[in-house]
Amino acid sequence: MSKKKRRQQAAVAAAKKQEKRTLPAAGWRSLTNWTILLLIVLPLLFSRQEIDPVLTVRYIFFAGFIVLFLVAFYVFRKKAMEINSPKLVKLIFGSGIAFTAWSCICSFSATNSAATYYEVSRYALNIVFLFLMMVMVSREEANVVKCCKALLIVSLIQSIVGILQFYEIAFTDLPGNYPPYGLMANRNLFGSAQVLLLPFAVFVLYKESRKWKYIAAIAIAGIITSVIISQTRSAWVATVAILVLSLAGIVIMSPVNRKKWSIATGIGIIGIAAIASLLVITDTEGTFSQSIKERSALISQNAPANSATVVDVKDRIAVWKKTIALIRDHPVLGVGPGNWKVIIASYGTKGLAWAGGYYVPDRPHNVYLLVAAETGIPGLIFYVALWVLIAWAAIRVIRNAANEDQRVLNILMLSGLAAFASDAMFSFPNERIEHSLYLLMMGGIILGSYCNLSGAAGKKIILKKNLWFFFLFIAIFNLFLGIKKNNFEVHLNKATAYDKLGEYRSVLNEVEAGKSTWVTIDPVGKSLQLYSCIAWKELKDYNKALQEAETARKYNPNSALVYNNTGTIYTVMGDFDKAIESYKKALQFAPDFETTYKNLAVNYFQVGKYDACIDALSHINVAGDKYLSGLLEEAKKRIASQKQPPVK
Repeated sequence: MSKKKRRQQAAVAAAKKQEKRTLPAAGWRSLTNWTILLLIVLPLLFSRQEIDPVLTVRYIFFAGFIVLFLVAFYVFRKKAMEINSPKLVKLIFGSGIAFTAWSCICSFSATNSAATYYEVSRYALNIVFLFLMMVMVSREEANVVKCCKALLIVSLIQSIVGILQFYEIAFTDLPGNYPPYGLMANRNLFGSAQVLLLPFAVFVLYKESRKWKYIAAIAIAGIITSVIISQTRSAWVATVAILVLSLAGIVIMSPVNRKKWSIATGIGIIGIAAIASLLVITDTEGTFSQSIKERSALISQNAPANSATVVDVKDRIAVWKKTIALIRDHPVLGVGPGNWKVIIASYGTKGLAWAGGYYVPDRPHNVYLLVAAETGIPGLIFYVALWVLIAWAAIRVIRNAANEDQRVLNILMLSGLAAFASDAMFSFPNERIEHSLYLLMMGGIILGSYCNLSGAAGKKIILKKNLWFFFLFIAIFNLFLGIKKNNFEVHLNKATAYDKLGEYRSVLNEVEAGKSTWVTIDPVGKSLQLYSCIAWKELKDYNKALQEAETARKYNPNSALVYNNTGTIYTVMGDFDKAIESYKKALQFAPDFETTYKNLAVNYFQVGKYDACIDALSHINVAGDKYLSGLLEEAKKRIASQKQPPVK
């Protein structure tokens, strides 16, 4: 008998033994049922009060759920739990712990240390959840299909909302940008989230009864439609990754499903082409069709050089180059978790969308570059190692699966990992709670299956209460941070609204209510002090205004908005030279910032530097602005009068 055959027989025997030993519980005692609740509720939550409508509210729910989950199942258990712990699993979690620990070390190099709390804590929380999902699957593997059904329902809801938004039929008042965005608040993230749900939907189509097969087919059609109308290139690439890898896996490793899967994939490709054609045909305005053509042409490198899509790609490549330069300058410790957006503007923004000052640096649209920039090359190695090792565990399960269902499930989960990995090259799925949830579910399913297959060969370890209490501490700390983050963003939103209305006392009240040493900047690097310094200026308390501006500069020292606001304070104080220095500093980080050029021109005029005033105004269009046009003419007159010879 071959060595491979003996391994397969041992795996089958171990799986049967595991199934007898751990029959799934029912009702609230079922780990699966709790997980289903999380999977259904979390992706549908949103808030209108926060900076990002979905990020913080889902983070709070995620952390709160893990707290309750741990308390209900592990913290107060009378007996310690025993699970299989193969060496590979230990290595995987060792990589995850190493990445979290290294991120903590990198925090000491951060310019804004408070920005690191959220990032590092979330890393730790994700490792805890991955472990919990591994335990859940290892104990209740027969119930995994229920989790897939739950995510199938989520994909249907998201598809319906997104498609109705696209045709402006309903849900257009939900918070978000550039419909369709479903319940993700972002069109690109809507597309990538739907792709990550595809492996779960396909498994239901493969595994379940005829009724569920029909539902799954509809859900898959909805996912494909969502991905197309999201116009997200990274989501398209991720979809191809799932189709190609799952087909290759089945053809190579599952001969019994080879023919059926090949036919189904062919039908799927025809279906994708039919859906895309129908969407283009029904596009009466032509904008969607044009966007699809440009993005498709870009993939084949035939897009017009001046198209918006090509410009966007060039912009992104430029940001990548600046991020690579940052990594070269900080190769070991990086700039600290959460600090990319604080530092990157110092590498220049000329020619980028950020140069105008109205958009601020938020993310590089490449997870690997972001991780390397914030945690150095060692951090990137630990991060990639975690998921490469999980992928290797999936391959081990696929090769030695106890049955075809387990093999197909792990092939699909591996294809899902590949989809996330490809999307991460061009987007930012790691920062989103629901994307991380789907990824961790895939990882947990793979590791749970691997632990079960290890059987007697895997060394059993006893999980004592101390470990669960440590997990509970991590979850509670994340819940605490989530609440602090929510409070900060709610009051920042209100302060912004009051600032537009000119109600400066109310601005100060909101700033005081939202200040926290745990959260100092929002997802795009804005602080509360950015608004309180202007409020104090308008209330003519210039010392306090400068104090708040200094705090804002400490939190984000490369912000054009901070230096522009500081300049306006010095302007009303009559300290024009300091104002000019502040405005020139702002232009270093946003060289096309029209507001700053206007302010700079006024201050140059005040100190009699009329040539500099004219030069500042030459960077903007003063036509239609009576004040600036008059200022320009007056500056020219004064220069002319200075050049005239004195009257004898």
